[in-house]
Amino acid sequence: MGIGLSHERISVHRTKGRIIDKNGDEWILQGVGEVYEMKKVAGMATEQQSKIVLIGEGLQRKSIEKSLAYTLALDTQHSK
Repeated sequence: MGIGLSHERISVHRTKGRIIDKNGDEWILQGVGEVYEMKKVAGMATEQQSKIVLIGEGLQRKSIEKSLAYTLALDTQHSK
């Protein structure tokens, strides 16, 4: 699953996020260009909502949400 249509140029310039996994553990995501880093935060998350921000070109929200749901086993039914 891609994050955009195959004929479009897709470019992610900046990535930031807070991901809560199924065990309640919190992860911080940061990325610039093609370099990404995820670090586990000590302790359990106090909130249960994940959030990821992507800045770039050719990004399509529905396609990204579908890819993340598949890859991270997240429930995106309640996404805005």
